[in-house]
Amino acid sequence: MPLLAATPGNPVEHIAGLVPVSHTLFTGFNLFITLGLIVVMPFVTRMMTPRLSDVVSIDPALLKDETDFQKTLPADAPPSERLEESRILVLIIGALGVVYLGIYFAEKGFNITINTVNMMFMIAGLLLHKTPMAYMRAISAAARSTAGILVQFPFYAGIQLMMEHSGLGGLIT
Repeated sequence: MPLLAATPGNPVEHIAGLVPVSHTLFTGFNLFITLGLIVVMPFVTRMMTPRLSDVVSIDPALLKDETDFQKTLPADAPPSERLEESRILVLIIGALGVVYLGIYFAEKGFNITINTVNMMFMIAGLLLHKTPMAYMRAISAAARSTAGILVQFPFYAGIQLMMEHSGLGGLIT
């Protein structure tokens, strides 16, 4: 929500205006709590660790390496597949994204919005997976376990908008 409140055009901008993250996420008390958790949690975690006599072993097969999303193409692969598996394409897209974010932050200051965060994560994901299709294969594998959520949230948003625009939301509130 703090990122959405800092994004121009958000649904409540007409009520409260834009609320920069310096007034929400990066306030003194939030930074204090975060720093406190970073300092305290290792000690709490250590105290919660069971004694060696209480440790239960698990099947090592459960700890096998994750699937590699990279694909080796045959020499006669069509140009479309070579483009999909191209590291150069990802580097170009990543460079364009980094340049865009650099220009954006230079012009608007360190104004973090939901769009800039999404852009940073997308660029990082592409660069870390090295090819467009490796990124898509990783997203497909990850989305399998979240398919229900991905389908439900647009419905929740639609219900919320219908309640808001019909006046029912105001009556309930």
